[in-house]
Amino acid sequence: MSCFLMDENRIASLAAAIVSKNEGNPLADEQGAKYDGEHLADAMLAMNIDAFRQRYGIKALLVEDLDCIDLDTRNRGPLEALSEVQVFKSLQCFLYQCAEGDVDEKPLYKALSAIKSRMASFIRQGTPEYEAAEWG
Repeated sequence: MSCFLMDENRIASLAAAIVSKNEGNPLADEQGAKYDGEHLADAMLAMNIDAFRQRYGIKALLVEDLDCIDLDTRNRGPLEALSEVQVFKSLQCFLYQCAEGDVDEKPLYKALSAIKSRMASFIRQGTPEYEAAEWG
């Protein structure tokens, strides 16, 4: 397996889409505070960095190397409007990048993985093949 840091603007767009699509069942941090788009993006970016470090070693990504990552959300680019399929595929990629060390044991990883599974079912149910299939 390999691991890379995803583009922070894609993570921010993905986080915003996840928050908006899960308004009835919001994600919460370990203290129970509900995530908004910015805080979810920050937590996802931190999880991606943690997985990268666990994969390649703590010294593989030093603070100086993080200059390309702007943790000040005011300086992030505009959010992309992502289609349902793009949200699913970006989330799938994100989770793959974070499946290093113990990161996949974290509550946020598990919650995002559950969202990905629900999205896959939703996307499948919208296909013509699904509609044409027999019930039972």
